Amino acid sequence: MRSRRIPTRGWLLLPSGEEVAADVIVFATGHRILFPFLDTSVRVHDDDGRLRLYRGIVPPGADRLGFVGFRQVFNNIMGVELTAQWLTSHFRATLRTTPGEHEMWADTDARLAWQEQVLPGSGGYDFGPYRIHCADELLRDMGLPSRRAGNVLAEYLLPGGVAHRYAGLTRSRSGS
Repeated sequence: MRSRRIPTRGWLLLPSGEEVAADVIVFATGHRILFPFLDTSVRVHDDDGRLRLYRGIVPPGADRLGFVGFRQVFNNIMGVELTAQWLTSHFRATLRTTPGEHEMWADTDARLAWQEQVLPGSGGYDFGPYRIHCADELLRDMGLPSRRAGNVLAEYLLPGGVAHRYAGLTRSRSGS
């Protein structure tokens, strides 16, 4: 194993071994998700590069296509599970309502307009306290009750996360 010297506070050690002074270091991945394998008629992004999917999951007008992992419900595996459950219901046509393509576009456009007001530069992704509303939306679509904590302080400020409230989701959907 190769040992590495850790620089003193205020210095950044580059892979070349060079040390540079740094007051602040910002870690950012930055990404642009592209789909060169999709037909050009399938729109996943708008002209500004924002994610343009109904419910953050399906591109309107693209039958039998959906994406799991873009909708940041809780930014963890529980959110991916909830999204996968919703997508399964969408494909089986068992959601409470299944809007047509025009309604999907209108809803997606309205959501992007709202996001630009409250989350400028979010690119169509959900962040911060708005994430839990995504879970409510998906649950409502599936005909399941919201699984909120009961008061706003507990909802947003208590440690421990919210994943435990979603235990048994698959059983709830199957009626067991």
